[in-house]
Amino acid sequence: MRTFKDQLALGLTLKGGATKVVAGGDIKSIDLHLTNWGWNGTIEFDIFDDASAGGTETDTFLPTYFQSKLLQIELKIADYMSDEKKKPDPPLVLKGLVTQRALREFPVDELPLAKQITVRRYRIEAADAAQVLWRQHHPCELYADKTIQQVINDQKSDLIQFKGNWSWASREPYKTPMVFFALDPSIGKASFYDWIMWYVDRFRLIWTYDCRTNTYAIEQKKTDTGGSIPVDKTDFLPPRDPPAESGGKAEQSRYLGDFYEFYERGYTIDAPPVPRYRGEVLDSFTGATIAPVPIPNAFADAKIVCQTLLRTPLKEDVDERADLERARLVPEPEPELSLAFSRTPVQPLYPGDVAEFTAHKPGWSTDAWPVKQKLFRVYDVVLRARALDPTAGAYHRQVNAEYELGYTARLEVKRDLTTPRLPAFVEPTYPVYVEAKILSAIDADDQSLTYDPRTQKTGLFAYRVEVPLWKATAPEITAPYDPGRMPGQMFFPAYKNERVVLAMTWRKAWIDTFVSWRDGVRIPSDMQGNHMLLGKKPSSRTSLMNFYENKGSLQPIFEIARIHDIDRQKVVISEGNLLIEVNEEATPLPAKVESVSESKQD
Repeated sequence: MRTFKDQLALGLTLKGGATKVVAGGDIKSIDLHLTNWGWNGTIEFDIFDDASAGGTETDTFLPTYFQSKLLQIELKIADYMSDEKKKPDPPLVLKGLVTQRALREFPVDELPLAKQITVRRYRIEAADAAQVLWRQHHPCELYADKTIQQVINDQKSDLIQFKGNWSWASREPYKTPMVFFALDPSIGKASFYDWIMWYVDRFRLIWTYDCRTNTYAIEQKKTDTGGSIPVDKTDFLPPRDPPAESGGKAEQSRYLGDFYEFYERGYTIDAPPVPRYRGEVLDSFTGATIAPVPIPNAFADAKIVCQTLLRTPLKEDVDERADLERARLVPEPEPELSLAFSRTPVQPLYPGDVAEFTAHKPGWSTDAWPVKQKLFRVYDVVLRARALDPTAGAYHRQVNAEYELGYTARLEVKRDLTTPRLPAFVEPTYPVYVEAKILSAIDADDQSLTYDPRTQKTGLFAYRVEVPLWKATAPEITAPYDPGRMPGQMFFPAYKNERVVLAMTWRKAWIDTFVSWRDGVRIPSDMQGNHMLLGKKPSSRTSLMNFYENKGSLQPIFEIARIHDIDRQKVVISEGNLLIEVNEEATPLPAKVESVSESKQD
């Protein structure tokens, strides 16, 4: 990055185990990257501790510096003076949390004292609160009938503040019956921060961080607040002087051939790559024909395609996904603008600001590309400053210092309201498998093994399922009411309180396996049998069993038995025998007919 010399009025406040205010002159360097999604950077500053050597300052910050308490910072950034009539803007106050800490100590060896450290140089790395906290946040939680705004608010601390009422979050397709986080690091590397970025990208939403107010928002389209900031052409870097003649023709040729050195006074227009594919959404559902949905691109190669494959019986799902893929495919992406400054502007540009380019003399030309577009939105800023005199004591206690500065910005045209600007993220891992129980409202008796499918708005049927681990936030979710792993000619629905393993994505669940035997269905291993137990409960059931008298026997015995309260019917077929029995018992069967415990069934 090419640099220039200028004065800044910086200030730093640190709050943790102790509070410390550092004057701008004692801040020796900053290296900041500010974006529309957050910020991070490093700061170096000096704190004096010379009381033992006859000075007046004691380093009260040191005892708590390496403690584990959360360390918050406020970094003020402002131009110190201006050669324009207009005064510089009020300072930008960046708020964040410290992630890394280090220091160097400067002893004075010639002091005839035991304590020779008179100044320490501290170095901290910091970032906005959402990055710091949520990159370490790995929840496994399930929510039902909650909007994504309600879910996020439940996961954030007071250090992470959101603005606005997300009206979009309560509408389709954003509102889903369930939201499931499975961010256990042993399952995948995604954190909660990764999940949020993935969600925003998944629906092509807009995540914003306002560095002026330290607030976040998720929006459907970009919004701008406040007026535009005029950009002065004299604030930009001129091209470097050509190499001296002594450098020879080869060096001069390299200079003239370097596009990024020969640009016009510090700005470059960059065109993003154009997608060369056409899109298409396919549905593999065989119950009805849902035609593929083409997503055209006039600039695509005829053979290049990006297809999205679904399996859904609902045309609404296909159309919803087609709308999303249509929004993701941008055949004519807008060019972007890069700026490199030669001095600190009176009104500095930061992410979220709207910059205005107006033609005037001796400034911007009427045919300059930025002037033709006129309004731009800032989405990325790099600001680096290193004190010209880095020695301890230089500019001590002053509000300002002279720095070697690097200041660049990237901007998009203001009319671009939908292009996401997101950090790199790890996609969460799904499906994840959890244990659940089937619910049924038929019969209040817990021993009644009924099934009670729910009719959904789509017209499809679904099991009502409870995941006990997250019953507080999701009392009930649904899973498809279908044959599962059995062929369609067999109708054996999962019954009330049956333990099942659900395969779960972030918004859907389905039954993967069944994990427990029904009470009364198991038979002793000595009988080497098979048993099918039908009916609601032990006192109302039908049993089909094939078994042997003992392990060594090869003569099968087949039994059909019906029980209703004290009424009994039985058919037994064995070697040379057919038994048909009808009788009434004095008392009904007990609630459980087998002593095999639930724990032994696992």
